[in-house]
Amino acid sequence: MRNSLSERSTSGALAAWIAAFCAAPAMGQGTMNTVRVSETAANGPIVYDTACCTLPAGGPGNKVQEQYKGAIHPSMNDSGQLFTFSTNACNVTPAVQAAAMAPGATRVHHHYAKAAVGPILVLTADSAGNLAQDGYGVTSTIAPDGRAAVFEHTSASLAGLPVECDHANQRNRIYLKSFTGALTEITPDSAVGPLGSSRTPRIGGPAPNYRICFLSDAIGSAPMSPAPTEVYVTTSLSPVAWTQVSAGGGGGALKRPEISSDGNVIVWQRGTDLWMSMSTSPTTWSLPVAVVQGYEFRGVHSLSATGAWLAFDGRLANTTDKFQVYRVDLTQGSPTPMLISANGATPGDGDSTYPRISDDGTCIAYISTSTNLDPTTADEEPGNLADVFLYNAGTTSLLTPNTTGLCALPDIAGDPLTTLWVVFSSNSCDAEFGLDPSDDNCPNCATTYKCSPCATFSGSVTGSLIEPCHDLFRVEINPGS
Repeated sequence: MRNSLSERSTSGALAAWIAAFCAAPAMGQGTMNTVRVSETAANGPIVYDTACCTLPAGGPGNKVQEQYKGAIHPSMNDSGQLFTFSTNACNVTPAVQAAAMAPGATRVHHHYAKAAVGPILVLTADSAGNLAQDGYGVTSTIAPDGRAAVFEHTSASLAGLPVECDHANQRNRIYLKSFTGALTEITPDSAVGPLGSSRTPRIGGPAPNYRICFLSDAIGSAPMSPAPTEVYVTTSLSPVAWTQVSAGGGGGALKRPEISSDGNVIVWQRGTDLWMSMSTSPTTWSLPVAVVQGYEFRGVHSLSATGAWLAFDGRLANTTDKFQVYRVDLTQGSPTPMLISANGATPGDGDSTYPRISDDGTCIAYISTSTNLDPTTADEEPGNLADVFLYNAGTTSLLTPNTTGLCALPDIAGDPLTTLWVVFSSNSCDAEFGLDPSDDNCPNCATTYKCSPCATFSGSVTGSLIEPCHDLFRVEINPGS
């Protein structure tokens, strides 16, 4: 671990949380060991139901009538021992459950941090510990050293504004949460104006001055209209001093900025190209350079620790080919994508997406519906369900012998020579991953909508039984064992 959480001093609940993380027992050794990590011994399995809702779902104008997806969007720190995720489940912590059961309460989609074996910390709370009372957020990313996280959220209460009854005008704001408890808004109205949204934050660099990149159309001062969406970077010590890094970077819509763990390289999508900017000083960035051109992209891309390697998913623009995963050496003058989702020279016969690359650039975890990637196993499945695969120095392995559910959104951490960890979201039953069948947790998500934050809402929305909700699983791979 680059910076152990035990090096930090704090107090109260945070001290207990960090102590539990540092004292967590080591994972069992073995070639491959899978555990469900979206639960704790203290709180038990996360239950995705509406048992703690006291009001019907919100009426017209409520844009947060979202189905329960369970625990989603995991992000791991470099050591693989700590991660963040989001969920609108109501029983993740006693405080969240109490808030959800209060009269007139809303079901808030919270962000959380968790030790792989240990307790859960709510990220969507202000510096005094007050939970967000409204809003929705999906994307959160943990710092490489595991001491902080960034996330986006539409909550008005987190921004110090009155709780929103009608979410139609809520905008996404970006926050930095230190695991010592402090919450900093990166995109306050006082700095960027009251309109527009900021999204998809990523964090890199060492403490205390992290670098945070994100998309925003909110630059300017009030009153204002939303500006064109651009990619910006800021620092945790000067959070409202934004630097635009996407200026001059071609045409097309911007999406999905990513930053290397050391905080010195940013890559983003614009149209059918991927563009890169590099840090040239603590406060300046190079002009953008196109490093991948002529692709249609599907999911995400990711960078190795120093930004030397890039992994992305895509297919040649204006084709109907399957999406594949590629790796690019960004240290080359003319980077050439190398096909990763293949069995030898044979590409995967399904779509391969959402790659996450290891710090050293040798390993890539990704999702695929392909049936021909792992030569050592029969990975043919009914319905071409999405599984997690691991590319490691030329060899592809199936990590999830999954037959009834879907796997999604992996992240990777660790050292390929000793121990690798891959965390992912799945609605498959535990027994399919070789876990204890008696510990099976495959709840159907009945009555699938959030509760109304305002008793003045009229009408209701009813839900129906849908697929089982997603839990988080972590695979430990010990190459030498």
